[in-house]
Amino acid sequence: GTIVNLKVFVNGTNRGGRVVRAEVEDFYDLLTTCASKLRMKLPEEGCYRLFSSAGREVLGLEGVEGLDVVFLSQGEEWVNPQAPAAMSVSVSGPVVAATSAAR
Repeated sequence: GTIVNLKVFVNGTNRGGRVVRAEVEDFYDLLTTCASKLRMKLPEEGCYRLFSSAGREVLGLEGVEGLDVVFLSQGEEWVNPQAPAAMSVSVSGPVVAATSAAR
């Protein structure tokens, strides 16, 4: 196995991270270990994806070498937690719902 020592966050957030210190057999094992730490459930059509803090997708165990922080998504693209867009998502959500309901 490979020993990993990472802080994992949900994609698009930089709060509530969990430390993953574990021996993993393969990349899938790493993904599921991260997911269980974050209590993330895999959507029916989804597949977990892992990203570095620079937004580069990590595609294998060798990809986490040298990383301290990773972000786990449920299949969606990388969302930068520092980006203004990440802040405005919660604002625009209900607004969209209100305009579509008004029609």
